[in-house]
Amino acid sequence: MSGEAGLTVSAATGPARPIPRLIGRPGDFRHVGNQMLGSAMQMTSRLRDHIERLDDGAVHAADDLAVVLRALLCPGKGNGVLYRLYRECGVRIPEVILSRPPEDGSTSQFSVGSIPTREAGAVADGAVRTPMTKWPNAAVLVISLGGDRRRFTWADFLNSYANKWGGAHLDVVVPEHLQFIDCYGAGGLSLTGYLLRTAAVEVWLLAQQVYGEVLQNEFLASLDSSDREKAIFSAQGGVSAEPRDRSDKGQLQWFYHGSDRLGLTWYVDENSHENALHLALGKVEYDVRYTPTSGSAPSGTAPLAFQAPRHRPRQQQVVVGRGELKTLALTGHIKTLAQVRAQSTSSALTTEPVT
Repeated sequence: MSGEAGLTVSAATGPARPIPRLIGRPGDFRHVGNQMLGSAMQMTSRLRDHIERLDDGAVHAADDLAVVLRALLCPGKGNGVLYRLYRECGVRIPEVILSRPPEDGSTSQFSVGSIPTREAGAVADGAVRTPMTKWPNAAVLVISLGGDRRRFTWADFLNSYANKWGGAHLDVVVPEHLQFIDCYGAGGLSLTGYLLRTAAVEVWLLAQQVYGEVLQNEFLASLDSSDREKAIFSAQGGVSAEPRDRSDKGQLQWFYHGSDRLGLTWYVDENSHENALHLALGKVEYDVRYTPTSGSAPSGTAPLAFQAPRHRPRQQQVVVGRGELKTLALTGHIKTLAQVRAQSTSSALTTEPVT
């Protein structure tokens, strides 16, 4: 046992199993069937390590998260490892809950959505239960700058971030749209950091699910059901605990800024003073905080200092003349986690057969 994390099962290359019939040169290794387990576990352990580094203040770990997430989640030769793991091991493909998708209308200037969540009550706020295989093609960001609108799916976002910012490649030109994302902040991180970490935690949990189903008879047969649920599978030397719960900093679900209105869906911890967002509305930037009704509010109004590996240059001071700031109608809502969980009748994710 390993404290509150429960049982930890570590493996450098996965369990020893017969090597399947080879196609190609003798001695070639094929990532098929259960032979994928060891290599996939190495990848998800790297993912877990990067989450920990990001939480400990190594903001450049966001670049590493993008690279591993691209390999695990995105389609492409050698990629899609999470789906391949489920398919090769014969485990039913799960659904993920993705929050309300970003708005891509003619008046959209910036919108973010389709963020994975484990809050089943989010379905009442527009979240959609989505097969894991369709997650990479879900839109996550819509950004309009100077009349040039870009729509990023999760696959687009992960590929672009990994290639442009130096995780996998360091391109000469980084598009303005990709830079602009970090004018926003959520959960104590830049928006890119928040999106990458949230996706990484979901992928890690999905991987743990398939490891448990495939390996429980081999490693966990002697344990009762409660101890089996606590088991964590990692490569040798990897972090052997679940990622930290950062819900006390707030969970952004959806945001929309258009020429006609503002929209927001934000889940907050009713007992925390750490709930905070940083929003950019044109040249005007705002810190948004939620303060619990009980207890005293933190003193001072210092700007938020959220973690980010890089920032778009900002003006030192924004001067707004009378009548220059247009008042936009605000739609959407801020809900406490207690309210969200009261909306849910079941927190279990459903599954569909492997195809």
